[in-house]
Amino acid sequence: MNAQATKALEAGWQADISQILAAPLPWQRLAGQHLVVTGASGFVGGYVTRVLLALNDSGVLDRPLQVTALVRNKGRLQEALGEASNDPQLAILEWDLGRFELPPIDHVSGVIHAASPASPVHCEKDPVGTLSPNTLGTVALLELLRRCDDPLGFLYISSSEVYGAEGLANPLHEESFGTIDPLVPRNFYAEAKRAGEATCAAYGLQYSLPTYIARLFHTYGLGLRENDGRVFADFLFNALRREPIVMKSQGAAVRAFCHGVDAVTGLFTILLTGQTCQPYNVANPGQALSVRQLADLIAGLSGVAMQAPPLETKSGADNVPATAPRATVLPDISRLEGLGWHPTITAEDGFRRLITAMS
Repeated sequence: MNAQATKALEAGWQADISQILAAPLPWQRLAGQHLVVTGASGFVGGYVTRVLLALNDSGVLDRPLQVTALVRNKGRLQEALGEASNDPQLAILEWDLGRFELPPIDHVSGVIHAASPASPVHCEKDPVGTLSPNTLGTVALLELLRRCDDPLGFLYISSSEVYGAEGLANPLHEESFGTIDPLVPRNFYAEAKRAGEATCAAYGLQYSLPTYIARLFHTYGLGLRENDGRVFADFLFNALRREPIVMKSQGAAVRAFCHGVDAVTGLFTILLTGQTCQPYNVANPGQALSVRQLADLIAGLSGVAMQAPPLETKSGADNVPATAPRATVLPDISRLEGLGWHPTITAEDGFRRLITAMS
């Protein structure tokens, strides 16, 4: 990456972090805490780590917080965080959360557990590596937190995949559940997240640990990797490589796209003001787009071509793509909005600033 591109990317990060830190949250609760962030070299964990480190330089805290990043590959973390990886308040521990032992970390007061493959491609290639951090890893981290006399909390980054695929009505609220076949490889990720949520609830009920659950829907932003495998990442990197976005299907499925700034602000809202043992949907239903609309949006913002099959429409409707059951998934975010959180970034603005920072 040349100097100009590096400068643009860093400017993008600074803008995102500043917007998150501007949220009217009780940030002072984090003063003097020692937080473990898992998956810190990944998309969500990277955002969280950068925000925590930036808090120390923001003047908001009267005592610095410490961060231990738990990662499988230190070099990948250093690449993901750049200069932030040299922060004196950051410790880096290479650790596999599939191991049958507790990480050797002392005096932990809070955990943000974001370590898990999320891309369907990666999950199907490494099912054990998908299940273990959400099951064995969750238990190990909760046991680590049990050693603290006054824990801040354990925030588990879950997923909308826990809702299953059938028999659900829109919008999806936190008590909605469909069916999942646990033996289908595509569902290993969903079952892993369900198991992680249940483990958090069990430790909350039995040991009175403050555990919090965030269910992310389709979330995009800085830190996405080229091999992510999800459709919004594929389209984004097509555009960044100046390639046409080629669709082989109608692209009728509709999903709600939430920018990382809104999502991460939601995560800290849950950790700092939420109720324990209660899941929260983190999403932006106001920015629901079909896959075709998303492709058209990214193509238009970047100036690349978009190629797609002719649009099939429902009888009597013009330019309305034919849809299959469960093709539209819209979350109910009223529970999280009840804590004062609201998503603010439109898909157009979000993808424009992402393309600008990463071009």
